[in-house]
Amino acid sequence: MKILKLPRVFAWQVQPILLVHGRHDNQVPYSNAVRLNNALDKTSIPHKLITLSGNNGDHMLGGKVFMADMPILYTDQAWVTEAMEWMEQFLV
Repeated sequence: MKILKLPRVFAWQVQPILLVHGRHDNQVPYSNAVRLNNALDKTSIPHKLITLSGNNGDHMLGGKVFMADMPILYTDQAWVTEAMEWMEQFLV
């Protein structure tokens, strides 16, 4: 497997980054989010990693799709609230 290095970017070019990842995601390895978060730790870019586990730790982050054309419904809003609170500090 080839590992790509993150390109050099200047902090002023990047908006705050919020990572939300399920520990039991069967589509995208959780380690990808951890590696990105660790790389961001070495920058001045504001960022946060919210890790979900248990019933919310899958690829859908605990969301349910009830009808094909309807938005995803999140039955456990705790992580959504945490994400919103973090993002509010960057809203103008």
